[in-house]
Amino acid sequence: MALSFEYQPAWMIEAGTTQALQQLNAVKPYVPSSPTRITIEIDAIDKVDEFRGKHGVEIVAPQKVVSTGKNWMEAWDQSWHW
Repeated sequence: MALSFEYQPAWMIEAGTTQALQQLNAVKPYVPSSPTRITIEIDAIDKVDEFRGKHGVEIVAPQKVVSTGKNWMEAWDQSWHW
């Protein structure tokens, strides 16, 4: 039983969680279509230079870039440095 909830709501949350974990195939995972485009709105104009020259990334407005990849993970990885 969760200590921060009253008994009934906590029991309902735990029962729902247990049921969901027993039916992992009930919902198909979301897979974006290919190729994938991720649009990123930059909060500060000086941060746009971090994206300049990256493969698959295009600056489309003063504070907006678009990353295009064969799938979502590729578009994401080429946008952000690790």
